[in-house]
Amino acid sequence: MTGALGRAFAAAACAAVICSVSYAQTDLGAVNPPGERLHFVAFGDFGRKGKPWEAEVAHAIARRAAEDSVQIGLTLGDNFYECGVTSVGDPKFHDLWETFYGSLGIPFYPTLGNHDYGRGEGACAMRSAHPDAEVGYSQYSKTWRMPARYYTFNSGPVQFFALDTVAWSARERNWLRSLLQAPRPPGIMWRFAYGHHPVYSSGRHHVDARVKQLQRELLPLLTRFGVDAYAAGHDHHLEHLRVAGVDLFIAGGGGDAVRPVRHRDRRSLAAASEHGFLDAVADAHSLRITLLDTSLHPLEPQPFEKRR
Repeated sequence: MTGALGRAFAAAACAAVICSVSYAQTDLGAVNPPGERLHFVAFGDFGRKGKPWEAEVAHAIARRAAEDSVQIGLTLGDNFYECGVTSVGDPKFHDLWETFYGSLGIPFYPTLGNHDYGRGEGACAMRSAHPDAEVGYSQYSKTWRMPARYYTFNSGPVQFFALDTVAWSARERNWLRSLLQAPRPPGIMWRFAYGHHPVYSSGRHHVDARVKQLQRELLPLLTRFGVDAYAAGHDHHLEHLRVAGVDLFIAGGGGDAVRPVRHRDRRSLAAASEHGFLDAVADAHSLRITLLDTSLHPLEPQPFEKRR
């Protein structure tokens, strides 16, 4: 079901969908065969109507996928500016997601940002955002696959942990700890976590209370249990940092206006006020992560690579 008729049906079903979806954890299991080579992309802070940059990033991903087929994508939150979506029939799904990413044919596994919770500016106080509508929309899209507000899944040699850093809680922290303590599934060589808020950043949000909280509560889990990388958005630039043996990436240049990098964190290896995305390739022996701008130029002369 597509077009206006499909959106009308989705809108009519919205209330039931919102009531039925889960706030809680979900394990999708293996979405691609374990052990196979995996090429994936990630970006955040993109769903801004009327701006040209989202199309530029989407076109760049299409060019990269033409070079080397992309199996999955991740979103890093702030999927829909300014105030999230109101229902699974919200036209933003068509205008800001399907228009740019549906044609790519890549299944994406999203996370939520503060704007998806309606925590934007100005008129957001007068709107009622429904983050669970983003979960429910998975039933109506071929490329949007969000089973819960936070969840885990495996693809190829990578175990992914999709976090809700906006509503970060002791419950979610304990869920993540239990997964990280468990034996790795067969064929899993790498662990990759992602969410909206960075753990460290050279952007303007480096002093935010939630960022400081993640430094205290999330980073120790990442370091203790051998998570190889964590990706986030929230700050609108591209950056690679390394802290306590964990590589941290910011790919918040997905489509909203980028911001200057005025504060340079001492842990930062590279940073730029550019639109772009994270590009990663993993197999049984290596994990290679590159931040690319819309011309497919890398942020760093040599991409990050970790080998087993």
